[in-house]
Amino acid sequence: MLEKYLDQTIFTSTDDFKKNFHVKIPDNFNFAYDVVDEWAKTNPEKTALLWTNEQSEIAQGIDKVDAARERNIAQQAVEGARLNRVGITYERNLDLAIANTKAQSKIEDVDLATIMSEWSMADAVYNSSLKTAATLMNRSLMDYL
Repeated sequence: MLEKYLDQTIFTSTDDFKKNFHVKIPDNFNFAYDVVDEWAKTNPEKTALLWTNEQSEIAQGIDKVDAARERNIAQQAVEGARLNRVGITYERNLDLAIANTKAQSKIEDVDLATIMSEWSMADAVYNSSLKTAATLMNRSLMDYL
């Protein structure tokens, strides 16, 4: 129904909306016929207007409005809880991003000369351990007789 009265219904930005939002109102526009009747065709189970001559019908209409309000409040609570979870997740991700950046900074700020000398020393110890083990394992029972 929007396409009937709007030139454009999807906008990519606020500027696009400001530039291209135009309402087309026909000369013979009648809200009851053009809007309410159209809604009644697409959603016949929804009440558009109430006959207010009898008190019982008014009470039933008010009860329907109250029930709809309660459903709306319940849905707002659900959406609020979802929004809260999204906020918590966003904060947690932000904290993790900061921690990752700090860890990356520590790794990148390492003194390369110190690390290379420690690695060379560890490599020398490892190689001498391998040579010693190879020498010890090379002996056989004949060497001891």
